Amino acid sequence: MIRSTVCITEYRNDLVAWLDVDSRMERLSVTVPETDITGNIYVGRIKHVVKNLNACFVEFEKDTLGFLSFNDINEDIRPVEGSELIVQVVKEASKNKEAVLTSKPSISGIFCAATYERPSVNISRKITGDERAALRKAIPKDDECSVTIRTNALFSDDVSLIKDEALALYEKLKGLKELAKTRKAPSLIYQKEPEYVNFIKGLPLDSYERILTDIPEVYENIKDYSCAVLYTDEYPLSKLYSLDTKLEEIMSERIWLKCGGNIVIQYTEAMTVIDVNSAKNISGKDRNENILLINKEAAKQIARQLRLRNISGIIIVDFINMHTGDAKEELIEYIKSCIITDPIRCDYVDMTALGLVEIVRRKIKPPIYEILRK
Repeated sequence: MIRSTVCITEYRNDLVAWLDVDSRMERLSVTVPETDITGNIYVGRIKHVVKNLNACFVEFEKDTLGFLSFNDINEDIRPVEGSELIVQVVKEASKNKEAVLTSKPSISGIFCAATYERPSVNISRKITGDERAALRKAIPKDDECSVTIRTNALFSDDVSLIKDEALALYEKLKGLKELAKTRKAPSLIYQKEPEYVNFIKGLPLDSYERILTDIPEVYENIKDYSCAVLYTDEYPLSKLYSLDTKLEEIMSERIWLKCGGNIVIQYTEAMTVIDVNSAKNISGKDRNENILLINKEAAKQIARQLRLRNISGIIIVDFINMHTGDAKEELIEYIKSCIITDPIRCDYVDMTALGLVEIVRRKIKPPIYEILRK
């Protein structure tokens, strides 16, 4: 019986990809195909240099500016108004903020990601021992690019496949640099792969058993994966996996826990606020133990909701109050263990004197609720 599947289908004109494990959604990506430019690489022109911001604004599409920090500019580039340079979109524009750019473009494969920056070979911290040593020996250092060996390298028995992918990514980046010399800014020189392809690449190879789609065009792009299947049954794929119900949960303000408690998620302009409720009587001699169990289940669900909803920025969580220092420390360590598996950087910051837990999560794309409400 297949327990884990990557599903890709259309939902209200958006492309939805998700990882379904035992009928439970664990990862989610929703994209509006015609507006998704994160990952695209352009020849841009510096329009304004703002020294007090330590940054400049670059026109990367006609009449469209992006924000480029000096920290994200390659060492061999001098930021001067009117000069042209290669930039990549790393964060979409949102509300009154421009898109965020880097002049260190990166391209990902299944096992590696190569970046046009100071040469180095970096290996995922999850790869240790003999495997790490073998990769360090096998993967050559380029003279212009760095490469990062991803955790998926653990699932390949053939190191030469990883080496060949790294070399191919090196050449692809260098080819873009040569292409840029023949283009006038602003100009698109590399259109990223569809988001669902990047979604699959971002998943550990052992986290799914098959990839299922009911869209022929999508299947053509993923058919090189041996586990890819084109779904052709008359019963809709979205109905088969109860997509409507799962997305309703993600749009819901209140999420119920198995223990009987619940969490309430509310969005504000400055931050996301999450309240943990017991929703039942927890009095008695085991009260403190029950509170800790509810808080730990809530922490696990909150980590899942941050991933699914793509909540970012400042997150404040009001857990049920605990009266012992040991219980607070146990909860804090459990929170850290839950958020460390997030594919996007997510950090525990502190617990305030009032017992509020502060978490911060990197923002790359708009939250799911903003995309679905469009």
